[in-house]
Amino acid sequence: MEESLHLPVSRVDPTAPRFTGERMQLISRLSETSSRSPDDYASGIPQALMMMNGRLTSEAVNLENSRLLRSVAEAPFFETQDRVETLYLSVLTRRPTEEEAKSINAFLDSQKDESSRKLAMGELLWALLNSPEFVLCR
Repeated sequence: MEESLHLPVSRVDPTAPRFTGERMQLISRLSETSSRSPDDYASGIPQALMMMNGRLTSEAVNLENSRLLRSVAEAPFFETQDRVETLYLSVLTRRPTEEEAKSINAFLDSQKDESSRKLAMGELLWALLNSPEFVLCR
């Protein structure tokens, strides 16, 4: 997650000064979904709560903390469709479908001002991070 979102989570080495264990907790929670069959989704409430309300997700969708969100939302050379495509590629490693792009572009374009559009970009990023496609992506 921190790789796709460019978040300075922590170092991998437990003896490093910035080691917090957050990266390991995230990997552990996301690994709970692994099973022998794609039909067996073993995720539970702790994983869902961490993804919806956890510190890493909160930072990822905050313009001041998220390098990814800030760079996408504030890029002067991006149109709405470029912003949406970049978030999809960063989080889901695919482009949005035509139907997804149309719906999301309409939502973002309906925002009253630039500030509202930037907040809406954070909402889109939150939705992508909490999608089963992201959680199950291996």
